[in-house]
Amino acid sequence: MSAPTADGTGLFIGGTRESGQDVRTANVTAALAVANIVKTSLGPVGLDKMLVDDIGDVLITNDGATILAQLEVEHPAAKVLVDLAQLQDSEVGDGTTSVVIIASELLRRGNEMVKSGIHPTTIMAGFRLALKEAVRFIKKNMVLKVDDLDDEHLINAAKTSMSSKIIGKEGDFFAQMAVDAVKSVQMRATTADSAGYSVVNGGAAAEVAAVNGTSGANGAGAAVDESKSAAAANVIGNGGSNPATDTGTSAAPDTSPTENGSSTLSSSTTTTTAATPPSTAATTANAPAATSTSSSKNIRYKYPLSAIHILKAHGKSAMESHFIKGGFALNAMRAAQGMPTAVESTPTNPTVKIAMLDMNLQRHRMAMGVQVVVKDPAEIENIKKREMDITKERIRKIIDAGARVVLTTKGVDDLCMKYFVEAGIICARRCNKDDLKRLAKATGGKVVVTMADMDGNETFDPECLGTSTAVREERIGDGEMLYVHGCGGGGASTIVLRGANEYMLDEMDRALHDSLCVVKRMLESSTLVCGGGAVESALSVHLEEYANTLDTREQLAVQEFADALLVIPKTLAVNAAKDSSELVAKLRSAHAKSQRDALAGEEKEENLQYTGLDLIEGVIRDNLAAGVVEPAISKIKSLRFATEAAITILRIDDRITLAKGQQ
Repeated sequence: MSAPTADGTGLFIGGTRESGQDVRTANVTAALAVANIVKTSLGPVGLDKMLVDDIGDVLITNDGATILAQLEVEHPAAKVLVDLAQLQDSEVGDGTTSVVIIASELLRRGNEMVKSGIHPTTIMAGFRLALKEAVRFIKKNMVLKVDDLDDEHLINAAKTSMSSKIIGKEGDFFAQMAVDAVKSVQMRATTADSAGYSVVNGGAAAEVAAVNGTSGANGAGAAVDESKSAAAANVIGNGGSNPATDTGTSAAPDTSPTENGSSTLSSSTTTTTAATPPSTAATTANAPAATSTSSSKNIRYKYPLSAIHILKAHGKSAMESHFIKGGFALNAMRAAQGMPTAVESTPTNPTVKIAMLDMNLQRHRMAMGVQVVVKDPAEIENIKKREMDITKERIRKIIDAGARVVLTTKGVDDLCMKYFVEAGIICARRCNKDDLKRLAKATGGKVVVTMADMDGNETFDPECLGTSTAVREERIGDGEMLYVHGCGGGGASTIVLRGANEYMLDEMDRALHDSLCVVKRMLESSTLVCGGGAVESALSVHLEEYANTLDTREQLAVQEFADALLVIPKTLAVNAAKDSSELVAKLRSAHAKSQRDALAGEEKEENLQYTGLDLIEGVIRDNLAAGVVEPAISKIKSLRFATEAAITILRIDDRITLAKGQQ
């Protein structure tokens, strides 16, 4: 039995223990310290951070997730915020800075309420209540459903995402590139995706119906969505219907029901379910696309960003970056100068076949541990000749299969190069394995690991060859790259980024990745909300009114939640060197008038609910007309993630740190 400690409990802990308000204050202080690091990088005029590691490598960025990932955070509560930013980055791709700022503000206000004598359980219950009401309000009043999503909506969302990045000044150019790249990898959703979508869609439809006070997908809910869709089309400018992007909602199964609730009423559902029983509508959704117009709109698509290959090359300006639609660029060059620089299709041979190998093309050598006992010295020459013949036979089988381009992840020696040069074949060695896998998907081929078949013989299956219309070696910057044009498999594209130095190229890559994620989410959900602090201000006004309807202790927590959301427009204004107090007051006034008129049933002033900040001029404006939009899922998920992170940290009231060496 351990010796009694000073407090007389008879328990001994080999370490330190903090409890009660001390540990809560320490956790909140650590979280605020992390948030203050990224706070000045929020918004289109946010500042960059320079991170220097222990060996002197420099990273310059204003991406919240990247900044926090590079920090060696030791405090356990602060690590929660770092993980929070990574989660937002993987789920949505954008909004990583704002989610950390909202979480830290909720923590700060929650800690102040605990100091005022309010129990943490009451605060957590109030935060959850406020979150639920906030999500409901966004879906009912703030979300714009755009069934016929044209390029203008997507470009506006991409420009909004990259406005705070290094390529923000060239937003028009890169936004168009991001939209083209995501659309180029469109593919039909698989059976598993469709099944996941059906499950997600069913739950979300019930939630929206409950919110709107309707039964199923009919009635006022559909009418609200239709009117909003029309409003968005009129204000932003609606192009013709685009079947390639008319996708309804996300086909990906990783979207939770409440996150996509606003996008469950696709255009076909809105127009048909009111007069069609649910069973009939379900049958129609599964019918072939050619049977009717409505069934074609029920076809779900997905946009795998992994199929978009981004290459970075030094030299020239950022505006020299280019997008290769249906093509692929490989950071590799010919293995020998005698090989042709281009292989083109001909009338007699309309396709260029590509062999992708994950094995050595070198002179065959005996494996380690194999001993060959030779009695006649003349046999040594025969062994060497046979080793060369084995390699020659392998190459001959690849050439006979029809390959005109050979790419391998391993080495190619001079002997093998001789055969390729004689056959007029382009061969590249030491290719990146991940790049070859992407190329195999793009060209409809396979990466060959071994040529051995089930009978123990060596053969090369022609079906493993990828197809394209041309393969050329082109000089880009300081080196050469192989360009594969007209890939036969489809579903892959390449963006080649040009820039002055490594830091600029890396930051362009991160900015473009965020924009690609935003466009993907927009295409999959067909829903958008206004940016520039419009959603946060509207939520703050609504939640204050909502708090007054509560007659429980949670009212105080809901009020603090409403005030905490204003940290986003305040930070945006401060970073833009504007008067945050005046701008936020004007913003709240506009949204309060909009909501008051809506409750009174009066005719609302034109689009007051879309009022946001113009940080360049320092005024408020209609951000929907200005094209400052983002996916609805980004706002909903950031609110949900931030609230859960704040609750997780507020729940802690005891911290025990074991001394090193203790088991």
